[in-house]
Amino acid sequence: MLLRRADAILGDAAGAPSAADRFLESYVAALRGAGALLDAVDPVPKRGASRSAWVRMQVAAPDFTEWAAYFSAYSALRASIEAGSADRLDQAEADEFFLQVGRFLHRVEDRVNVRSDDVAVPA
Repeated sequence: MLLRRADAILGDAAGAPSAADRFLESYVAALRGAGALLDAVDPVPKRGASRSAWVRMQVAAPDFTEWAAYFSAYSALRASIEAGSADRLDQAEADEFFLQVGRFLHRVEDRVNVRSDDVAVPA
């Protein structure tokens, strides 16, 4: 469900009217993708664990550490855009971020599907 929602949000981002809107929608899609991954590999976070999806992803899915670092590096820009104070985002950067989110969601889908294949179904 989270992964389908992430795909839908990313689809909306494709038609966003500005670079900032495209970036923000793409970022939300990435967060939903992280949520889908975490739901598959760490459905009940440990008490006192970070609430940051990117921090949790580094711990729960070490093979996604580079993705977590990539998206974490954009967290401040997201906050700045949401606060209305960012003006350094150009269309090319928003487009590249959008493409990276698409790649990330494909990786998450592959991982979640492998994970569900590992679950034994009683005969």
